[in-house]
Amino acid sequence: MALDELNDIAVEVKRLGTELNLSDTQQELLRTSLTDTYDKLQEFRKRDPNLSKEDVVKTLLQNRNEGWEEIEKVLTLVQLKIWDAEVAKANEFLSQQAATAEQEAQ
Repeated sequence: MALDELNDIAVEVKRLGTELNLSDTQQELLRTSLTDTYDKLQEFRKRDPNLSKEDVVKTLLQNRNEGWEEIEKVLTLVQLKIWDAEVAKANEFLSQQAATAEQEAQ
């Protein structure tokens, strides 16, 4: 994994860690989940270097949701409420990206 990607993940973990008041254990689980999702996406891209933007977004959504299930298991009710709002924002963004990619493909 490149330094830029590791930095992006670290920034996201720090932001969510602060916003959700995550424990060190929760932050490590989040870091692991985000890293695993990124790694799966890179493997997917290696198998098919000509992936469309739409396919990349769909894969990202699928893998991200799988990782989020693990994170949600360790959140408190207060953290979960904030987390759900963050997930909704992320899903909306990724859905918009997929729609844009689909329109560009037509």
